[in-house]
Amino acid sequence: QRSLNRYSDILSFLNDYHRVSPPHRQDFTVLTARVLKTYPGIQAMEWAPLVTADDRPKFEAQVRAEGYPSFRITELNPQGQLVRAGARPYHTPVTYLEPWGGNEVAFGYDLNSNLTRATAMNQARDTGQITATGRIRLVQERRDQFGFLMFSPVYSPLPGDSSSPIPTTRSERRYQLQGFFLGVFRLSDLVEGSLRGLQHEIDFALYDRSAPPLTNSWGSTGPTGNDFPSRRSPFRPGPQPDPRIACSAPVLRPVPAALPWASANGPWSLPHRSTMVWNPATASSAFSWSGLF
Repeated sequence: QRSLNRYSDILSFLNDYHRVSPPHRQDFTVLTARVLKTYPGIQAMEWAPLVTADDRPKFEAQVRAEGYPSFRITELNPQGQLVRAGARPYHTPVTYLEPWGGNEVAFGYDLNSNLTRATAMNQARDTGQITATGRIRLVQERRDQFGFLMFSPVYSPLPGDSSSPIPTTRSERRYQLQGFFLGVFRLSDLVEGSLRGLQHEIDFALYDRSAPPLTNSWGSTGPTGNDFPSRRSPFRPGPQPDPRIACSAPVLRPVPAALPWASANGPWSLPHRSTMVWNPATASSAFSWSGLF
């Protein structure tokens, strides 16, 4: 939870900066450099503006003129290949992207082309609140693990009214939407950062309690796998939970209502048990420990 609160604050800072002076590409690089160095759990920071179908040719030409001659708005086809995005009323292409290395494949990707991403963006737009997706496979992912995005909506002020960063009504929020700042996270990196400095081993699983059964498992720690190499019990992706954990009494941790962001798919839960002295023969009892998130 502390980690996610920090990331939420970072997105809020970018949003506040935008209200004073919308950042250009170089500004975005400078603004995010220290954040990315300080918080290794962040895979990427991005800016995705709202681009209407009518404005698309002009927008693509503008980005090409900035030094990216092959730029185009893209989407994934059914085979998982990036292709030119099809026609739709509006697009939200990834336009600013830091760090570039390892994430460049997401440059130009239309976030509105994917239902899970679009659901979270629509909720963020309508509520004015930072909103997280359900589990997704990142466009830039090359390993077998899940990630998620956190969207912070950015609105343009009405003429003569710059007093409030969030328009009052839902219709005004939809009309004044400019785009989204977003954080990109690999779950295993986030878990590793949250557990840094912890002296005890903990086996746990992370679930989205409102998702369908086949997609509600985000992953679990256990005795095998290599996605979480710094710990004895690496974090490995779902969909199947660790049967050892499934048999233990879960400690459910829904996202607190006071948290300044929400998951578009609902609350998460975190069944867990200590493996400090875990032994299959004695099955030592779990100790109570507040959730990571």
